[in-house]
Amino acid sequence: MNSLRRNGLILFLSALFFIQCETPGEPDFSLSTRVDAPLIAETRFQFLGGEGSLIDTTSGNYQDLFSTDGDAFITLIKDETFTFPELEDLVPVLAVDAVSLSAEVGEIDITDFSSQNQNGSVGEANFSDLTGLPAAPSQGDPVPGGQSPFPINISFDTDYFVSASIRQGAVRITIQNSLGLNIDTLTLTLYSDTVPAGSVEFLNLTHNSEQTEELVLVDNPGVDPEVFLTALNADVEISWSAQTMQDDPGSLIVRDVSGSSLRASQVSARVPSQSFTFGGTVQPDTQEFLFTTPAHYAEIESGMLLIDNIINSIDLEISTLQISFPGIRQGPAFSDADSLVILLDGADAIPANNTVPVSRTTDLSGYRIFAENNTLEYNLLAETENTLEGTNSVRTLNETDRVDADIRIENLIISEAFGVPAIQRALLNDNDPDNGDSLDLQNETEPEVIDIDGIRDISEKLSGIEFSDASLDLIYTSNIGLPVSITGAFQGEDADGNRFYLDGTGANSVTDAEPANLLLNGGSEIPLENLIRIDLNPDGDPAQEETFRIDNSNSGIIDFFNQLPVSIRFIGVSDLNREQEEGVIRNPVQFQPDLRLSVPLSLRAENATFSDTTSQDLSNLPGPDDDAVIETGTLDIRYSNGIPLGFELELEFLDENGNVLTTLPSQSTGMILFEPAPVDLSGASAGVGEGSNTVTFTREQLDILNQTRQLRIFAQIESANGEEVRIRETDEVALQISSRFTITNQVN
Repeated sequence: MNSLRRNGLILFLSALFFIQCETPGEPDFSLSTRVDAPLIAETRFQFLGGEGSLIDTTSGNYQDLFSTDGDAFITLIKDETFTFPELEDLVPVLAVDAVSLSAEVGEIDITDFSSQNQNGSVGEANFSDLTGLPAAPSQGDPVPGGQSPFPINISFDTDYFVSASIRQGAVRITIQNSLGLNIDTLTLTLYSDTVPAGSVEFLNLTHNSEQTEELVLVDNPGVDPEVFLTALNADVEISWSAQTMQDDPGSLIVRDVSGSSLRASQVSARVPSQSFTFGGTVQPDTQEFLFTTPAHYAEIESGMLLIDNIINSIDLEISTLQISFPGIRQGPAFSDADSLVILLDGADAIPANNTVPVSRTTDLSGYRIFAENNTLEYNLLAETENTLEGTNSVRTLNETDRVDADIRIENLIISEAFGVPAIQRALLNDNDPDNGDSLDLQNETEPEVIDIDGIRDISEKLSGIEFSDASLDLIYTSNIGLPVSITGAFQGEDADGNRFYLDGTGANSVTDAEPANLLLNGGSEIPLENLIRIDLNPDGDPAQEETFRIDNSNSGIIDFFNQLPVSIRFIGVSDLNREQEEGVIRNPVQFQPDLRLSVPLSLRAENATFSDTTSQDLSNLPGPDDDAVIETGTLDIRYSNGIPLGFELELEFLDENGNVLTTLPSQSTGMILFEPAPVDLSGASAGVGEGSNTVTFTREQLDILNQTRQLRIFAQIESANGEEVRIRETDEVALQISSRFTITNQVN
């Protein structure tokens, strides 16, 4: 019995009767004597428990290997924590292509031509020149009606303006009549140097009044040719009706010459502040992550936005340069109002015609990037200095003058992303660099290994047992909110070194050559039919424990455990988001798996066998050449079996070299049988099986018993009716063994 407990052999109580027997010492008598002795009074052995049970769970190999439920049914349990490497390969890499922007000034606005506008006189003509009257009248004198004898040229004082090529718009001219009489019609022809640019009429311009008219230079831009202006001047003619002079003769004054929606493609002038905008996009790479809706984002753990190589080729300082990114937003709200705006102004203004590039770097840590359809927008707004103010000089501008810059988003590391990650692949074991990018079950460091020491003792002695229920639970927590598909290999090894696989079935079978080709056994690819696919759908909450169960519905786990693996090796590779679904992924990826092996002692035994060899030195028994001779010998065995397993027992007596001396029972002595307990519909014990066995030693057996040094026990095991049975912790067997020997002392 001690050997049975030592080896954890819970199924073979048939060995009890012999191992528990104490061999008698040398006989102390001189006559023929019959000895009747109870070797084991009624003794009960509980199936599972402490010392004295069939399985002593306090011994080293069996501690924590078995558990019982509320009904005392037994389950073999093995918990193992897998240590997977950092799964950073599952985090998509967000790369953004660098772009170079070139924002042109575009059409240039012209407003003022002269510093004299509204403050003095841009130009004027006197009374006598305009009227041609021989003698100047005085106030109150009658003046006959008339007109200018010829056009009078007025040169404009345009100190703000040198030249311009007008793309569109008009020139607004304000005339003040200080001639002393009312003007019926004033015709003004504008000249660019000596080239007429157009004419405009002023009607009913009364004395001491002002009137403004617009002279359209280009009405249909793109259709009408541009008009070049320089050295502005005008020919003026007037006509008037007969009237009385209202004042002494004065002048016709050009008070203001300015632009009205006047835009030029080129200008040399003092100009007001020019504003121009530019919009563009940068494209995050689509190979690893897709932003397909406005809600999708990538939150940045670290990374930099560089506005680099800012060159201003405009002959104006850029007083304000604003570059905004509506899709890069700062928390905690990450709303449109939180978008990133980069502002260069004040001391950071961009000088005119700068030759030293200006740069600005922004840390993107904590920002989120929203880039629907993998397009990230940016907008540039530039405002130039106002050269109409102060003592600024005339500047020459072209509409093609521009601001150039490079936009680069670099070294992005994602802390969290919501969107559609592309398939990401990661090895689930620490990869041996000498093994390339693959994993090998026979590598010394790569596989996860589960040792089940208690099964080793059982496996060395048992064959033919069929477990009817078993499961392998992958219990995990994860911060991934996306499906993960694991292609894995579980390889068992029994006590004899035979290796076998846990095969996936149905939806858990493996059919794709990739990534299965990364899983090797001794350098060779593992056949697809020997792999298993595990599809996980974590909800992304790292505090939520989730379970994937491998059982008989999705694998060959029953066949696997029926081979009694003493160790299990695992290698695997994971594919994130194989079906391209929307979800959340966080960095670092947390995937903390525990593996729980659960094998209830619910089994079927039909033609199952058990073998065990124990030391049993019977050299103190008399032999055929001794004075004392064992004439006859029998063993009576009575049992009451509450375990739903029956046994047919055979004993081999071995000499010191392991050779078989004799076997019990012989054909003439009948079988040693233990009937199983009857069972209920669930396969659990519902009573006891009772019976007795008598074993008689032959003369030949008695003569050689003293040569015995070892005892080999063979048992054939049958579950009740050959059906599936379940075993309770409290199932027990009661045993009585008595002996009858006739010993004769030979007196010479």
